[in-house]
Amino acid sequence: MRIAVNARSLILDQFDDTAWFTWETFSRLAPVHPRDEFLFLSDHPIDRRFLISPNITPVLIRPAINFPLARKIWFERRIPLMLKNLQASVFFSPDGWMPGKTWVKSCLIMAGSFDPHDPGTKPGSMEYVRFARSATRILAVSGSAGKHIIAATGIQENKITVIQAGVSQGFKQLNWEEREAVKQRFAGGREYFIYAGLLSKQSNILRLLKAFSLLKRKHQSNMRLVLAGEINGKSREILSALRSFHFREEVILTGNAPLETLQQLIGAAYCLVYPSFSAGYSISLAQAMRCGVPVAASTTGSPREVGGDALLYFDPLDPKDMAEKMGMLYRDERLKGRLITAGLERSAGWTWEKAASNLWECLLGTAAS
Repeated sequence: MRIAVNARSLILDQFDDTAWFTWETFSRLAPVHPRDEFLFLSDHPIDRRFLISPNITPVLIRPAINFPLARKIWFERRIPLMLKNLQASVFFSPDGWMPGKTWVKSCLIMAGSFDPHDPGTKPGSMEYVRFARSATRILAVSGSAGKHIIAATGIQENKITVIQAGVSQGFKQLNWEEREAVKQRFAGGREYFIYAGLLSKQSNILRLLKAFSLLKRKHQSNMRLVLAGEINGKSREILSALRSFHFREEVILTGNAPLETLQQLIGAAYCLVYPSFSAGYSISLAQAMRCGVPVAASTTGSPREVGGDALLYFDPLDPKDMAEKMGMLYRDERLKGRLITAGLERSAGWTWEKAASNLWECLLGTAAS
């Protein structure tokens, strides 16, 4: 089988949830399926460190996608032609984008988004509906995302498979000395809340900043806020707000941290805050739970499905409610301890080996359909 993979997200030290899923699954699949070929398609050169198995072949396809028209050209013209030339058995795309028409069977990961400012394909838009209907099989990263996709596109439920992301082994509980060392390195020795993910409007960071300000004013605490994620063109509004933010000196921007650094940052955090509207992967929730770090999360999207009763929930549209839940974790050690225990128990079975196995079954079924 020749599996063509949209591997555009694989950029060293710039991993988002899409990159995590792509790398963690295919780095496991390729070595155990040596007779199959894995073609990593990208608009930029794939770093050789991603080519861990001789049956992984990088395929560079131009133009580089740095503006909307280039994206259309890449997916609608270049990809169908390349898939035909490569005689691919199946095309896998983890970022919600694919050609509107292609003769190759396709497996597409889609996420439902509930933010009208989502810069990606919006549920209900012509592209979103067209991709959903064109794909042979759709993988939803949560049950709530699957329901939203069905409602937005009108496709049949039997076309969707829900697949749970895993957690890398490096995310684990830190001991006291390790936590103190990380806090000293990144937060001046102080406790901190952390958000880990893209710094964009969809991530709801502006309301998180308002909530953090309310928390600081109410409790007079020395807590800090670490924003660990990629800073790009979609971050302009957040960076602008930070310039006039009263507690600017208490907010730490790490940029897109390397894996080992991210593991340390999440593992040493007082609490992870997940304010996003997205019904996406929610990988950082699982990472924090595996680290024994309590999580306060949005009621919208997939967190409730991922976290169950192991998370503390807030209204993502209400900074006051967000600040109140962050404050509850700040002052209630019993609540914090309960969430830590529940999170460790719930996340114990989330492995990338299981996710990779489930993805392989979907790829086989897609190619054979």
